Amino acid sequence: MRILIIGASGYLGNTIYKKLKESSSDEIYGTCCKSTRNELIQINVLNKLDVKKLISLKPDIIIWSIYDPEQEIALSQIGLNEIVNNLSKHVRLIYVSTTVGQGKDQSENVLPHKRIEDEYFYKYINGKIEGENIVKKHNNHLIVRPGSIYGYDYDGKMDSRMKALLDISKTGKKYSRTANMYSSYVNVEDLADAIIELAYKDITGIMNISGEDPVSYYDFYRCLAKLQGIDSSFIIPDYKEEDKYHNLNNDKRKLLLNTVIKEIGDNKLKD
Repeated sequence: MRILIIGASGYLGNTIYKKLKESSSDEIYGTCCKSTRNELIQINVLNKLDVKKLISLKPDIIIWSIYDPEQEIALSQIGLNEIVNNLSKHVRLIYVSTTVGQGKDQSENVLPHKRIEDEYFYKYINGKIEGENIVKKHNNHLIVRPGSIYGYDYDGKMDSRMKALLDISKTGKKYSRTANMYSSYVNVEDLADAIIELAYKDITGIMNISGEDPVSYYDFYRCLAKLQGIDSSFIIPDYKEEDKYHNLNNDKRKLLLNTVIKEIGDNKLKD
């Protein structure tokens, strides 16, 4: 069997690719746009001719794991659309999306909320919503909606928020995070393991993948500090007028997957 990871040089894609190369006897291929890693296929998914070269590999499973805050809409409308339009019906397509809804305990049936220009990451989230609509045209699809991804990847590299937090910790300044705004989070290695498990399962549709418990921004950043072994006392809480939630329901994931998704509390976040 042939498995193709599109975006195999990225934070999540690299972790999926290397875990599969380590553990699977299948043929594993990965793509990149600019990476100099010789084992990856260098392609631009905005180029339809490049996409057709990928399809000619005749993969049995395609995992789309691209993150681009600025070009996500174009990547969906051009590259992803070209893949779906030229894909054999038996090919399994796993699309890594994001949290697209709003509110507390969002199920897989939540209505996607398109963002306006002044909303956080509007280009990226709207591009993922567009991508989900395109992927649904292919019957053998699975859309993964992860919580916010964090942690050290396969190569031990930290996510961008961890890097930023480390820099702030060196300034001696206080860093304020909201203590009553809650979201869902997932460790990058756990998410990669879940996606690999799903690659070999006969599950279609949509699945949320994150920790079960909603976590405040304040507690999350304290967790990131502890993961790096730095004193988290410089992180201080602020509060909204009322509690706000933006978290995922994980009942489906817990029912159908064996992969364990760590909770933020599993990192021993205690005073």
